[in-house]
Amino acid sequence: MRLNKNSIIFIAIAAGSLNIHPRNVYPDNMKPLAFSLAAQTQAASLAGQKKARCFRGMEVLGGWGQANLRYARDYHFLPLIVDFDFDLKRLNPNLRYYFPGLLELQIEPFFSLVLQPNRNVEIGGIFALKTGLLSESHAFQPYVKVGLGGIFMTQRAAEQSTQLNFCESAGAGAHYFLDKKTAFTFELRYRHLSNANIKKPN
Repeated sequence: MRLNKNSIIFIAIAAGSLNIHPRNVYPDNMKPLAFSLAAQTQAASLAGQKKARCFRGMEVLGGWGQANLRYARDYHFLPLIVDFDFDLKRLNPNLRYYFPGLLELQIEPFFSLVLQPNRNVEIGGIFALKTGLLSESHAFQPYVKVGLGGIFMTQRAAEQSTQLNFCESAGAGAHYFLDKKTAFTFELRYRHLSNANIKKPN
């Protein structure tokens, strides 16, 4: 597939990932640099609740994406992404090994407004795995993520025979938590679309 084969999504995120584990480091003298505010809501917890909640919170992402087309102008789009975050470490709290960083399953529906080569839209969803690179005690949380899902595009192109495709993605980014409920986030993502050779061209 030529369309979006090398799609790069640059995302400045207004994101909220619920922080259930308390963070001990919030430097007051550091001003985070970001493009948009990460607003996050905290799930209600019951006093004395025996079983921890797996749901951590919701992230709202927005940004810019583009890809090269062989027979038309470059493909430009504005994505709007919502991530529902689930803490995988809380699925079995009796495990002897404890992973210190973020370890999340994300359910990610998304919608994109395509600006060129023609005005169109994308809609789809991805299941993603996100893992942090530092302990959750740090206010600065770099991470990597991979995902797999599906996408429907109203854009028709000579390079792609189908409008319904599989969507694989990989990315890296960082959260900077201002407190336990608010974070700035920056993310850079790569995606690849394919119809699994159901129809040519792919």
